[in-house]
Amino acid sequence: VYERISKVYEGKEQEATAWFAKSMIYQEKMNDIERAKTCWKKVFESFPGSPLAKDAKILYDNANLSDEELLKKITAPAPESTVK
Repeated sequence: VYERISKVYEGKEQEATAWFAKSMIYQEKMNDIERAKTCWKKVFESFPGSPLAKDAKILYDNANLSDEELLKKITAPAPESTVK
């Protein structure tokens, strides 16, 4: 279904949505992180203006982290700003 949607709506926001939905199926249902990462990369590289691009990049960048590594990353204090 998502393959057909991405062809019908090629270059439009619906294509980004189809790629993102496909990535979630690969990640959640098929446990295929590499294929999910391919889909996320397609979203943030091909549709940088999409509302999904930021989420796709975050998921891509953190896909190979363990639960413990991810928890440590998101609970770490933010670095202090050097802007005055």
